[in-house]
Order: sequence, then structure tokens, then C-alpha cells
Amino acid sequence: MLRCQGRNEIEKVVVSGRLADGEAGMFRRTIARFSILSLAASGLALSSAAPVNADHDVSYITFEGGGFGHGVGMSQYGAFSRAEAGSSAEDILSYYYDGTTVEDRSEALGELFGDGIRVRLSPSYQSFNRPDGVTVTARDGALLTVRFNEANVHTANSIYLEQAGQFAGSNNSITGADDSWYWIVKLDGSDEDVCAGCIASSATIERPDGAIIDIVDDVGSQGAHDAGDLTLVGRDTASGSTPDSVFVVLQLPLEDYLHGIDEVPASWPGEALEAQAIAARSYASAQALGRRAAGWSFDVFDSVQDQVYDGYEDRNGNVIEYSTRLAAVEATTGQVVVYEDAIVRTFYSSSNGGYTAASEDSFITPEPFHIAKPDPFDAALDINGSPQNPFPSRQFSYTREALSRWFERDNFGVGIVQSLTFNDPVPSGRVNDITVTIVGSDRPEGRTVRGSSVRWAIVNGCQEDDADPDLDFECEDYPRSSHLRLAQPPFEDVPFNAYYYQPVVWTTAEGISNGVGDNLFAPERVITRAEVSTFIWRFWDSPEPTGPNGFEDVDSGAYFADAVAWMKEVQVTTGTSPTTFSPDQDLTRGMFATFLWRLAGRPNAPVSEQFTDVPENRYFTEAVHWMLHHGITTGTSPTTFSPEEALTRGQIAAFLWRLAGTSEAFAVDIELPSTMRV
Repeated sequence: MLRCQGRNEIEKVVVSGRLADGEAGMFRRTIARFSILSLAASGLALSSAAPVNADHDVSYITFEGGGFGHGVGMSQYGAFSRAEAGSSAEDILSYYYDGTTVEDRSEALGELFGDGIRVRLSPSYQSFNRPDGVTVTARDGALLTVRFNEANVHTANSIYLEQAGQFAGSNNSITGADDSWYWIVKLDGSDEDVCAGCIASSATIERPDGAIIDIVDDVGSQGAHDAGDLTLVGRDTASGSTPDSVFVVLQLPLEDYLHGIDEVPASWPGEALEAQAIAARSYASAQALGRRAAGWSFDVFDSVQDQVYDGYEDRNGNVIEYSTRLAAVEATTGQVVVYEDAIVRTFYSSSNGGYTAASEDSFITPEPFHIAKPDPFDAALDINGSPQNPFPSRQFSYTREALSRWFERDNFGVGIVQSLTFNDPVPSGRVNDITVTIVGSDRPEGRTVRGSSVRWAIVNGCQEDDADPDLDFECEDYPRSSHLRLAQPPFEDVPFNAYYYQPVVWTTAEGISNGVGDNLFAPERVITRAEVSTFIWRFWDSPEPTGPNGFEDVDSGAYFADAVAWMKEVQVTTGTSPTTFSPDQDLTRGMFATFLWRLAGRPNAPVSEQFTDVPENRYFTEAVHWMLHHGITTGTSPTTFSPEEALTRGQIAAFLWRLAGTSEAFAVDIELPSTMRV
């Protein structure tokens, strides 16, 4: 699977087995983000201001993270999850590109790309190098035409081109002219140079309609192409610092280019594919505008340096996938993301780990539409609560000796590492643009370096040491993404790998819960009926009750009084008796199922015999069937719901989070609250 601005091949994590309600993990975060913690810290992520001590009795320091990519703009897995939850392509894009709109700019794009978009082809997705020579061959014997000018035209099935020459100011050894370079051209495998001395700023190769061409250079294959013509751009060596070389530019219509963008699987929901198509069109257009103004000879790279173009392989390798992607492009023809009348350079990456990164905290200057904010949808769970995003939370443990050695290689000069402290984190938590203070045996006062330097010291050192069989740790899972993110949970007691992490992020962002104080959420604490009434009330936008609650045990001045009064008015609760609500009583799973079902409008649902402990005609029976049908619960085991078991605050957050992402679970006449994730 390919990812714009952050592709790397990474083994997919397979999560097997059935996940119960208390275990349905929100596994992904950002490999690009680190949390550093000592094994002596009981596995809890530390706050950003706290140092991570490596005492002598602790063998390892552990880094924690997950996800993949720079995190700016759209999360592709977030788009996937939002589309599954019912969001339109425009809704998806408006969330990830703050304050923008989607507009049809077909006329402007037609003027910009009248001759086609210019795509620089690369032999490697990370290669900026220009090859010395390029061979272009047409399949099935088709003839290509190479043109330097109207007087210098050659036709052949296979054409080899190489740029060569001398520095400016020297006479050309072949033509005798005062030129800095010339072309060598050989046809159909001949050793004869048919065009020695051809002088042009570029050469063009025209492809006959329907012909498939293969491009190979001295670095590797640049692939097969069945659309567009080629321009081979030479490089002048007047500066004396760059070798004679050439690179290949494919020029083709913009929409044909978009048909070949290979960024997300074609099996994804249509709205996600359409959001990707609009983002790809916007990104390419903005890049082209900037690069043409700067005099570049091409508009975009064909790789993750911009976005992955693989037109021929996509069209011919899987016709069904190509047709699905084609439909998404055609459904959005001419549409781009616009901010203050300008087309936006829409950055995107695979997975942001639950929090988008601001552009200035990653790699570019501040942009008002690329901001940092929570993104619970990056989790991309399926209807059973299982992860679909293949970049889960991970931990990477290294010895103090190894870290010290790697830091020494990068000339940090701290000696044996004693502690690490992350300073002044950015809103998204990523550490590349913050500083890290390292205290070591040679620097007891500490040395402060950039977070990106720390990351590269670890990644590069681990790569070098990974092949050493004598080391007592493994490096194969070292953080591989382009940026780091500090694992800074919303509360000290909410670790990133907890099943309730994303729900707690969401409840905090929506004001449903602000924790219990002292930066704690108390996710494992059993919740009372009073507490849960406020969760439900705030989830429903805190409506004003029209009268008193009517319960003898609910004082009118209690923090939950309005919540209980409203719940009684709309018949979400009838109390534990006609005159009591029992606010201090522990809330059971059966009670909460009933609350949610009534809140949703008491919709009908198929009867299920899956749970053996949910008999007929109990007050919670229909509610549990409804929750199971819509994936809001998976039970405490394959056959039990445990209706009398008390619920924790973390479980309540998870249930509400799932309901907020399931609009179809509500009765058709219910007006949904603003906290819905759909």
C-alpha cells in the first residue's frame, strides 16, 4: 500500500482473536511519535516535561509509538474510517483542511494544464538522481519519434539518449562550437551515434497512440507507460559541480494522471476514494503553480516526494481496482480544495496517530488550513471494534549502552545516557521540532539537541547494529516514519495502547468529560449513575430541562441535577423507583444499554441468541439486541454480555464513542447531536 509523503514498506500487524468490550483496542498512534519511558515506570507514558531516567538498575529505555507519516493534513486511514461512518468526501476534506471548501475549478485547471501535467519519472521512489543515459523502447514493434528540433528528427523502435559535453567556455569536442553540452543518440541497439552534436535544451519522444513504452536507465526501470509523451531534460554543467545527466518527464492530461495515482486501495469506501482524488488533484495543481512560477522543468515527482503515480501498472495489473479508482476521479472532475480563493497544497499521509500535525510543526511554514487537532477517526476500526489501520501502537526497547553508542556516533558527547527530557512539545505532540535534553555521564548538566537529531541517531544506529548477532536487543521494529511524535496521553492514566484511548480523546475534545482532576481520567474506576447522566447529557449537547427532576435523592443544586431532569423528560431514565434515581449506585451494563437504546429512539433490532445471559423480557433485552446489531457491543465473551456487571469510566467512553460513529443506530426521526463523529 502506498502512502503520499510517508511511504515505507512495513509488515502488516495481524490482530487475531475476538476482542471483548474491555479489550477492543484503538491500537494505532504514530511511529512518528515517541514516548520515552523507563521499564521501572510501570509502563506508563510520562508527561512531556518529565525526564526519563535510566538508572543503573534499569537495563532498557523504551520508546512507544505507532502510525505512519508526517501527520499533516488528511489521514488516509482517517478518511477511510470517516467514509465508513457516513461522511461525504467534502466532509472529510473540510475536517482535515480547516476552513476550506471544495470547488469546481475546471476552467482554471484547463488553462494551467493545457499541454498536460509534467511528471518527473524516477527509477526509485526516493531517488533525486539523474541517470547518465536512458533507453526508451516501444512494445510490439511500434515506432517512436525523437525530436530535437524540426531539422533533427529520428524514428526507431528503441532509442538510447545520453547527455555529454564539456564545461561552459570550452569548445565542444565534436561540433567545435562554444557549447557546454551535446546529445548522444543511438537507435535500435546500434553502437553508431546518429546524432552526435545535437544541441537542444531538451529532447522529446513522441509515443504513437496505443503504444506502450518501457523506460530503463542506468539506475533502474522507470516503468511502463501507455499515456503521454516524453521530454528528456538535460542538465548544464556550467557550474562545474554537476555531472552531465538527463531525466525523463512524462507529459499527459491531468485527469489521466489522476487515474494512475496509486495512494489508497480501490477497495476502500467510495467517499474515501473521492476525497483522495480531490486531494491528489489539489496537491498536483498547487505544486505545478509554484514550480512553474519558479521555472522548474516539471510539475510533480511520480513518487512519495509528491504522490505516487503508477498509471500503466494500475490500469493493467488489476482492471477492477483501476475502474473503481477511475470512477472516483471522474465523479470529482475539476474539483479542488480552496482556501481564500487559492488552490490548497493538500498534504496527506497514511496515519496521524490520532492527532493531526500543524504544518509548521512538521516540515513547512505555517498554513492556516493545516492545523493540529484530535483525529479519533485515524483509529479506523471495523464494526467489530477490530483495527483496520496496520500501524498499531508499538514499543521499542534499547539498552542504555546502545543509545549512548548511537548518540556518540552523532557527536552528542554526553557519555553514558542517564536521562532524557522532552521540552516544550507542539500541540500534536510530535518531537521533530522540539528539543530534547540529554543528561549523561560526561554531561551531568545536560545537553539540549533537536528531537529530529535524537530520532535519526536512534534509527541510524539501530540500522547499523541490527545485523550484530551479539547484541541482546532487536532493532527490526525501530521507528521508521519521517517524523516522531511524543506519546503524551490526554491524561496520565490513559496510555496510548489502551482500548479506551481514542474514546477518551474524543470525550475530552467534545467536552463530554474533563477527567477527575490532577490530569487523571480514572478509566478503571466504576462509574455511578450520577456520573453517567452527565456523560449522556453532554453527549446530547447539554439541553436545558423544562422542569425539576422530581427525584427525592437528586438535590436541585447537584452537578448532575439538570442532566437527570432532562433524561427523565425525554424518558431515557425512569429512575430506580418512582421517587428515586439512586445517583450513587454503580451503573451496570444492562442499565447503560437501556439508557443508550432509549436515547436512540428505541429502534427495533433483530433478536439474537448470541448472549446466553440476556433472557427474554428483561428491561435491557431489546437494548442489548440493538447494541449487538450495530456493533456498539461485542460482549464480555463470545456468549455473554454480563448485564449485571458494573461499568468503568473507560468502558462508558468506548460505548459512547462507538454510538457517536453509528448514525444508523438511531431512529429515523431523531435529530442527532453535534458530538456525532459522522
